[in-house]
Amino acid sequence: MDRNEVRAISSRVELADFIEKLSRTIAANEVENSTTERYLEALSAWVRDSGHEAAAWPLTNDPPRWSDIAAMLSAAVIYE
Repeated sequence: MDRNEVRAISSRVELADFIEKLSRTIAANEVENSTTERYLEALSAWVRDSGHEAAAWPLTNDPPRWSDIAAMLSAAVIYE
């Protein structure tokens, strides 16, 4: 997923639309982590690793914004 697309998400509706698009991408098997197990493992790892400024997509907002949630979901598609 495109970083600019992810960062532009600012509402619940935009996040829902993004999740639908992400679901279609995963269903088409166009991603690294296409099984639920691999996706959730990658999501967990990315959330843990992204909590600092040096991360590629740092997650430093507390509480997270809608775009932060989209970044989590998007990163888990390819994170190892």
